[in-house]
Amino acid sequence: MTNAQPTNQVANQANTPKAAPETLTGAVLLPDGKPAAGAQVAVVGNGNYLTLEQGKLNMAKGNKKRLVLTGDDGRFTVTTPKKAQIVAASKDGYAQMSLEQFKASPTITLEKWGAIEGTLRVGSRLETNVSLSAMNPLMMRSNSNGFTAMIIFHTQTPTDKEGHFAFQSVPPGDIMIQQVKTDSGSFSTRKFPSLTVKSGETTVTNINVVGRTVTGKIKLSDETVDFKNSHFTVFSHSAIIEKLQQSKGKDMMAAYASEEGQNEIMKMFMSSASVSPDGSFRMEAIPAGNYDLNLMMSSQQAKKGSGPLQLYSRNKEVPEARGANDDSIVDWGTVELKKE
Repeated sequence: MTNAQPTNQVANQANTPKAAPETLTGAVLLPDGKPAAGAQVAVVGNGNYLTLEQGKLNMAKGNKKRLVLTGDDGRFTVTTPKKAQIVAASKDGYAQMSLEQFKASPTITLEKWGAIEGTLRVGSRLETNVSLSAMNPLMMRSNSNGFTAMIIFHTQTPTDKEGHFAFQSVPPGDIMIQQVKTDSGSFSTRKFPSLTVKSGETTVTNINVVGRTVTGKIKLSDETVDFKNSHFTVFSHSAIIEKLQQSKGKDMMAAYASEEGQNEIMKMFMSSASVSPDGSFRMEAIPAGNYDLNLMMSSQQAKKGSGPLQLYSRNKEVPEARGANDDSIVDWGTVELKKE
């Protein structure tokens, strides 16, 4: 016979309060070691996200209590969950550490911001007055216990009449630059391989995209879709990325956050474009190589009742041009995309 648990014991367990958030007290120092007055300090818990733009930290409304300012002496107090990343920023610099690192030494020393500047060309043509964005390529931080926090750096700047661009207040680390173009309802993006920004330094990168124009027409054998407002992406073929894409939910986030996933994303070329109502597409300046195609469709675009879809075609080739004056188009013809 199984012994029943005493009623008062069950009641006591039900009324046991949850563990209160832990309170952290620490200090933020400028790169020269002086107190950082008015610096922002944020605690990013598991599954939460933080954005960083133009040197400023921003958090979702429900987590704003975990974003505080330091006093004149550089000190702060903030509450934290059991797993978290600590981020600090001011006009003078940026720093990030794990909760464990902070507990071992509760002083955060800012690193000076970095900067990026350069010019953008497509072949011999300067890309003038186009929008560029800089961002951290992975946007996640993970550890072996499955903890994942999203720390999203993103800022935009236009190229000038000479194709020159400059980004300020860039956190040290791996950064990717992406071009975004909109024209008469069409949309395209182009992601360039990542670069490393160092504290207190300006990284110069003169981007020259040499590639070919690629055309084709998408075919979906088992779906009826509305291509209006849809776009697809081509990205460098990678067996590692293909494997990561088979993961689901949190497993996928952890896979992309791994060192293996991060290294692949950093060196990847990626470009997106709108799909015409008949499924045809055109993409410019795609470097020679092998590519995977991905089309994402909402429930409204896909066949009724099928839900959101992610469809793929693998290992499509863009051959090398036959010479410097070869401006012929690479026609992929009919490209059949399938669910995986």
